[in-house]
Amino acid sequence: MTVFSDKASDAAKEYSWNTLQDRLRDSIVSTNSSVAVSFDTTSSIVTNATGFVVDAEKGIILSNRHVMSAGPSFHKATFFNNQEVFLQPFYYDPEHDFAFFRYNPAELKGVTPRAIRLAPEKARSGLEIRVIGNNSREKMSVHQGELSQLDRNVPEYRDSHYESYNDMNTFYYQASTSSKEGSSGSPVVDIAGDAVAINSGGNFYSSSSFFLPLQRVKYALEYVRQGKIPPRGTLQAVFSHQPHVKAERLGLTA
Repeated sequence: MTVFSDKASDAAKEYSWNTLQDRLRDSIVSTNSSVAVSFDTTSSIVTNATGFVVDAEKGIILSNRHVMSAGPSFHKATFFNNQEVFLQPFYYDPEHDFAFFRYNPAELKGVTPRAIRLAPEKARSGLEIRVIGNNSREKMSVHQGELSQLDRNVPEYRDSHYESYNDMNTFYYQASTSSKEGSSGSPVVDIAGDAVAINSGGNFYSSSSFFLPLQRVKYALEYVRQGKIPPRGTLQAVFSHQPHVKAERLGLTA
């Protein structure tokens, strides 16, 4: 007799959605950011968002680039036990919507965060996920959904505070989780508590939420752990994913 193993079923036996919040609550923070002056692609503004610990030993928190902002700014994080720590902006990607903050682990008392593992390889269409973050300033809000699109073009934020900044040259994931303002930087996790993406935006007129894949984030994290700036390059072009039929209309062939 041949026995087939279902990895999703095995994970469901070992973990439970009911215990997910307890497992991750010390690793997810609410962020408060004050951007002093308008600079580059960001206006002067005070915002609340989300971040999560990706290296507890070195005190590294992952969030969005548009949360950190490109100019002079002040940031602090609030852990689940309401303890606040100052955040030092360490690196924001010049192209994609992610950034790393650093904090001093020695300042924490009464809370022991564990790093949330980055697992971009686990993302697949139909994967059941949870988005956990500071949704509408309600910390540790949990939104459930399933990954649907894995090859969506990057969303455009022309109607938001970050109207000049848009991601480029990457696919985005999409799911109907109804996550709103404040959820930026939230981990998108599977039942095992591994992050498969990071919440980056949403549509105010529908339940659609947009997630940045973590392949480039995971690459950059290895350099940030060493205190180095990740080497980056560009083709100086912006690509857009188009259906094959549209390419045929332009006279292109396979």
